[in-house]
Amino acid sequence: MYLNGVILVSPTELGIDSGSGRRAGPLGASLRLPYFTAAAWYHKKLPDDLQSKDLLEVLGLSEEYAVNELMPVIAKGG
Repeated sequence: MYLNGVILVSPTELGIDSGSGRRAGPLGASLRLPYFTAAAWYHKKLPDDLQSKDLLEVLGLSEEYAVNELMPVIAKGG
């Protein structure tokens, strides 16, 4: 048998579990919000009122927003 091509298959963020234990889909994205917040803080891309705060304080605000406001809205759907 001759090999005529290669098919590469990789996991996506379309709700397919990648086996890494991470939650996929929109709720999983909301759980990653603090990571994005930390990157934005490091690169000085946050609004001035957040950028002037300590990283741990900003992360606390981001986690609180993700869990108490963002996730319930996403769970309710549109």
